[in-house]
Amino acid sequence: MTFEASLARLEEIVKQLDDGRTDLETALARYEEGVTLLRKSHGILDTAQRRIEMLRGTASDGTPILEPVAESQFKTDPDVRGRVSDCSPKGAATN
Repeated sequence: MTFEASLARLEEIVKQLDDGRTDLETALARYEEGVTLLRKSHGILDTAQRRIEMLRGTASDGTPILEPVAESQFKTDPDVRGRVSDCSPKGAATN
């Protein structure tokens, strides 16, 4: 399941649980499904974060010079956070 599909399913689950018309057993099953989807989604995001590279300049032949971004930079370097958030889908949360 893709990240987007997981997110859509999580939204459906939240709506079902919020409406208050779901019986307890179904609510528990939906909750467990949501927790599983949430864990998978976090894993997908973690993998994507490790794949992000930062453009550090261009070589004399015009090819980009890319450098992997350390995970710690996402949390501590405001310059990196700003660049990453600029690329995020509208409304997506960034840390």
